[in-house]
Amino acid sequence: MKSLLLLLTLIFLLLAGCSDNTIQVEEDRIIGTVNQNQLTVFNSSDQDIYYAVFDQSILPFILWAPISSEENRIAGFHKKTFEVSDILSGDKTAGTIVFYFWVEEKSEDANIKFVSFEVTE
Repeated sequence: MKSLLLLLTLIFLLLAGCSDNTIQVEEDRIIGTVNQNQLTVFNSSDQDIYYAVFDQSILPFILWAPISSEENRIAGFHKKTFEVSDILSGDKTAGTIVFYFWVEEKSEDANIKFVSFEVTE
């Protein structure tokens, strides 16, 4: 299982491409890369995860609750790519993106974790 995880991680990194602007973050079952104005998140586990993604600067002003649906699911060993401009507020091109994730489909049982990504111009 560990060798499969290592192989999938290496493949993901190769697919993500190489760039001086690449930022990679690993947290629990999440491998995230910010590259060329895109955030790519890879679910390196065999379980589906659910997520919510926000610009950190708006978090003090919003109330949100975890919702588990098909629209915010990343299947095990799959990735999802987001446009940074769709996440950051206004015309910002730099900031911090917060990616919350959980495994349980029932949101009231969710053990929510998060990972932050620094986006630079």
